[in-house]
Amino acid sequence: MNQVVRFASLSALCIFIVSQESLGQGSLDPPGPPGPIYKTLDEVKPGTPITSLPFTIATSGSYYLTQSVTGQSGSHGIVVTAANVTLDLHGFTLKGVPGSLTGITVQGGQNIAIINGVIRDWGENGISAGVSDGRFENLMIWNNGLAGLTAGDGVVIRNCQSRLNQNGAGFTSGSECVLENCVAKNNSGGPGFGFGGSSVLKNCIAFSNASFGFSGFGASGMSLERCVARSNEGTGFSLGSEVTCTACIAKGNNGHGFDSSGSSMTNCIADSNDNNGFDCFESVILGCLATDNAIGFRLDKGLLKNSVGAGNGTDIVLSGTPTIAVGIDNWED
Repeated sequence: MNQVVRFASLSALCIFIVSQESLGQGSLDPPGPPGPIYKTLDEVKPGTPITSLPFTIATSGSYYLTQSVTGQSGSHGIVVTAANVTLDLHGFTLKGVPGSLTGITVQGGQNIAIINGVIRDWGENGISAGVSDGRFENLMIWNNGLAGLTAGDGVVIRNCQSRLNQNGAGFTSGSECVLENCVAKNNSGGPGFGFGGSSVLKNCIAFSNASFGFSGFGASGMSLERCVARSNEGTGFSLGSEVTCTACIAKGNNGHGFDSSGSSMTNCIADSNDNNGFDCFESVILGCLATDNAIGFRLDKGLLKNSVGAGNGTDIVLSGTPTIAVGIDNWED
């Protein structure tokens, strides 16, 4: 039996050796030089690079900065005349010089996206984009001669800061816009935020601007949530009609905290404003707090409910018919 096993094993080994010899190893010489292993710049970042100013975008597509660039006196930085354009600043700076015009101006077309960079020191606006359906994200816009960012209807503005612009608003937008997580600070020629009807603002801050903090007066249908207006030269929230304002704070403004007509304010705070905390006409005020203002709540026709006034020159002034106050508290009584 053992002889049979040894014979079978030996036969299998012979077959394996013969098979390996018949296959062979083949040539060890490479067929040619190795090919490239890195992707080209266009493969990594599709689009058209911008390396100097001025630059005009006349064709739809994607464009991006490869470095920080400086403008020229008497010229805009980047002029966009096409629709359906994405401009990615890639974290670089678009810098103006004395006598320059606007940093980025959009002169035609819709669906423009400008993202990821700094626009500063331009003689006119930082960005002027009065067209509709644009998108502006992750931008720092500061120290421009006029406004920071001006935009048209239906735009989205997220995670942007507009500071130290000298003769215009921090942000100006048209109707049906969305603004989220934005800051307007120390703009000396207009409100922090100026916006049109049916716009939505969330988590935005207006600090120490030369006019109103938030201005939608004359428009209607806006919604503001968790926004802060602090130390502005005018009223903190100057709102139009049919406005819903939730969990917002107006503190230390030189005008009123909240000024509205036909609107609703819920869980809002007005503190240490020079004029009235809430100065409202035909409005609903629910669960709000007014402290250390000239008048805490001044309501001409409407409903004041479950709210508190304390430390104001006068806590509550009601007028007009009908005006209803329910569940009101005064901490000093």
